[in-house]
Amino acid sequence: MIFILKLLRPKHIPNHKPEWDWWLRLYYWLIKAFLPLYKRSAFSDTIILGNTQIIHNVRDYWYEQELHRFHLDAALSIEKRSIPFSVKRKYNLSRFFSWSDSLLILHKRGSYSIKRDKDILIDTDIEGLLKSSTEMDFIFRSEFAVKEDRLQQDNNSKQMNSPESTGTSIKQESPSKIEIKDTVPTDKTGAQQYPKLVKYQGFEENDLF
Repeated sequence: MIFILKLLRPKHIPNHKPEWDWWLRLYYWLIKAFLPLYKRSAFSDTIILGNTQIIHNVRDYWYEQELHRFHLDAALSIEKRSIPFSVKRKYNLSRFFSWSDSLLILHKRGSYSIKRDKDILIDTDIEGLLKSSTEMDFIFRSEFAVKEDRLQQDNNSKQMNSPESTGTSIKQESPSKIEIKDTVPTDKTGAQQYPKLVKYQGFEENDLF
């Protein structure tokens, strides 16, 4: 059905509905009529784990674009829920749409994506090992792994380049030195005057105190 809609798709939409011809009105009616069916089929899941985001979409982006062209209500609305969460909803992946299945993981080190359409496309800028099924496998599977030592190496590299490790942002002032000198009193002529010692029985005492 989407193939037929693509053939009927008008290139220009007048701003005022009275200016629409019957062809455009028919196309608008078809786009709007499939909206309830599309809502029961499409889904989008997003999981945020700190610096990592996992996004899984099964949507028809061409149909959503047409909804926006005609200003039909297709906004995403979410609200806070308690866990565990369960809701009764009819789910049916309708054959009227051209579904695109994609999985996207966003991390501070890069991104990893899987897109399933007519072809399967796996792309990433993260260094790791990718494995996929051979023709002998009864389902198509993919596996991507990043070695633990590689992650540890990246973490150590970031710590070495951090301002705390280089000492560029934190300046420590050396403690000031305090000099202590022993002074001996002098008389008016400048000669050093030593304290007088007074001998007592068993000990001596000077006259400075």
